[in-house]
Parts: sequence; structure tokens; C-alpha cells
Amino acid sequence: MPAAAVPGIDALADGLERALDTSGWDQAHIAGSSLGGLLALELARRGRARSVVALAPAGDPRRAGRLAAKHIEWLFIINRT
Repeated sequence: MPAAAVPGIDALADGLERALDTSGWDQAHIAGSSLGGLLALELARRGRARSVVALAPAGDPRRAGRLAAKHIEWLFIINRT
């Protein structure tokens, strides 16, 4: 993640898209659990997934309100160090 990235699901999905681009893949079969499941669904929404297996996908903080978004931001901050 670039240091200037705004923490959140969009930034994580952007990073995964960059990884797909770097690998030369337009699409991939994607599986994930919890946050990974949410990201798999987001990549499918963006047209980057050929198929998705989402096990207990996390709730989307973009739809859950400000508190959920702040929680994701906090997780980004503590994991940058």
C-alpha cells in the first residue's frame, strides 16, 4: 500500500488490482474469508474475478457507517508499522 493511500476497502482492492496487473492477469478465480471475502466480492464487482468463493465475507464499511470506516482506518494505521 502506498503511504499516501486513504485507508479502506477501495485502497485494498486497488492494491489487489495492481497485483493482478503486475502478474499479467485480467481476471482470476478468487477465494477469501472475512475481509478477504469482501475483497473477493469487490474485485468481482470491478470485473476482475472469473469466480468468487466468499466465506463469511465481512460487512462493507462503506455501507455500515462512519464507525466501521474508522475501525478499518485504525487497522491500516496499526499495521503500517
